[in-house]
Amino acid sequence: MRKGILALCDQDEMYIRALGEYLGRGRLPMDTEVFTRVDKLRSFFETGQVTRILVDERLAGELDFAPEEAVMILGRAGQDTLAETISGRRYPVIGKYQAADRILSRVAVWIGESPVDMHRSEAAGVAESPGAFAPTRQPAWYGTSRARVRAICSPISRCGKTTFAVALGEVLGETKNALYLNMEEYSSFGEIGNQDQEGTLTDLLYYAGQRDENLIFKLSGAVRTWKNLDYVPPSFSGADLRTVESSEWEYFLGRLGRESDYEEILLDIGASMMEVPGLLELCDRIYVPVLEDVLSQDKLFRFTELMKAQNRAGLMQRMVKLHLPPMTGYEAAGIDPGRLLRSPMGDYVRRLLQAEEEKNAAALAE
Repeated sequence: MRKGILALCDQDEMYIRALGEYLGRGRLPMDTEVFTRVDKLRSFFETGQVTRILVDERLAGELDFAPEEAVMILGRAGQDTLAETISGRRYPVIGKYQAADRILSRVAVWIGESPVDMHRSEAAGVAESPGAFAPTRQPAWYGTSRARVRAICSPISRCGKTTFAVALGEVLGETKNALYLNMEEYSSFGEIGNQDQEGTLTDLLYYAGQRDENLIFKLSGAVRTWKNLDYVPPSFSGADLRTVESSEWEYFLGRLGRESDYEEILLDIGASMMEVPGLLELCDRIYVPVLEDVLSQDKLFRFTELMKAQNRAGLMQRMVKLHLPPMTGYEAAGIDPGRLLRSPMGDYVRRLLQAEEEKNAAALAE
């Protein structure tokens, strides 16, 4: 669900069009419009569609028609600063010449942390904005999720669960918008992805618990991309996740499914998280990698019995037991999304998804 328009303005047409195109197709839940002249931006602003403005510092002095808290400056010095005074107004500044993904994350965090009432204009004659951020009139959990939630979990350790989950995300990411959430107790996925962690899954769940209206913008600021895969840096401690109530999981995943652009949400769930009441019930499909040795089969049996004792036997219908292919040398050494796509695991995932599609098509035809 798009929330208004982010207007970008810079006299450097090649730069601002490239940035606008990147932000427009990225994770930011807003449309973008690009301008090279402030008078054109002013005219469009008066239509009431603009909710935020990203502008080159040389043009910022001409933005008296917009609330200052709705404006962020593209600074030429290359450094991010909390505030800079231009023509008596204070604006946050982001370095203009840095990675576009970094700019996207900073802009998303800025929007998420500072709601703006665009109905309040400092210039006379400006129309009220129908796209402005305003309190929702319906409960935040109202509506139907557009995303499919797939869980990958197993009571058996060292079964290739995370390798399969990443391969699944990579394959789905070739044709769909997919988000991977690692919910293991001691996940190293953030370090594997080699990204700075400015926001983690714990932070997003905190905002969800606060029923934060700008949760999706904060998601956009936290998400990192690795090859085809979007992911949120995992929580530092598994205890942070185990204390989250089922209603908060429902709210969090519901908001992601309705308001973000993600069509597929993958939950890589650690063994202890499998017992959290209500979490697996939110998933459309539950993949359970298994092994054939005696100890592994005993763990699987005990897990199944626990589900029955907790009156969760209905979950068994959504569970798919997987016998994953043996991991090759480079898969066992570490997760590399690009190589996973061309590995036996990548081939296995493609066959699995193809079989699911054929089964769904057959069911619809009956």
